[in-house]
Amino acid sequence: MANNMKRTIKISEEVYQTLSHQSEKEGKPMEEIATAIISATLSAEPSTSHVEVYDPKTGKRIFRR
Repeated sequence: MANNMKRTIKISEEVYQTLSHQSEKEGKPMEEIATAIISATLSAEPSTSHVEVYDPKTGKRIFRR
């Protein structure tokens, strides 16, 4: 895909709010931040030692660094 092509993806309200907050914090457009996240995700190597942990109250995945 050429760099000048644009795609539309659906995101949740929670993701939109997070991108909006990060955009204000960094002074960058939301699209630029989203593109960086997607690029990093697509180029990341999968981890075989990672175990996903979920919050029992919300059912959401807990991310640890």
